[in-house]
Amino acid sequence: MRGMKMTLALCLFVSTTLFAAGGGSGTGSDTPATSAAQPTAQSWYTLGYKAAKASKFDEALAAFDAALKLKADYPEALNMEGYCLRKLGKLDQAFSYYDKALSMKPNFPDAREYYGEASLQAGDLKRAVQQYLILQKANVPQAKELLAWIDAYVNNKTPPEEDL
Repeated sequence: MRGMKMTLALCLFVSTTLFAAGGGSGTGSDTPATSAAQPTAQSWYTLGYKAAKASKFDEALAAFDAALKLKADYPEALNMEGYCLRKLGKLDQAFSYYDKALSMKPNFPDAREYYGEASLQAGDLKRAVQQYLILQKANVPQAKELLAWIDAYVNNKTPPEEDL
């Protein structure tokens, strides 16, 4: 009987400890799950990217903001912050984030493409073409994607669907 009570007490202790530590099948929260106690800039970025892919731009912005608080020199997070702001129609703010990302990583094809697309949304074909020429010179796939946007803009067609 005493052994049974010890086993039961041990089981209760272990299950209570695991529950308090968050040991479960899912997080059930808006914070990224990590093996460490504190979320990382990368885990926040991943959470934001998933939200952006699902067109949950406000949620994505919150995650990218959290990533940038942990790592201010994170061009990928800056670029995605700009992307989400652009999708929300906040072009001036989007350009600011693209500029920051490109100042850190000048040969960043995604940021250049999105900058060009935002330029078209702002009605600035010249700036979009400048971004296209940089991408074309780098011989990256984003050049073709931006060119399709420029073609749609010039020919008054619907721009192609974006794929993150």
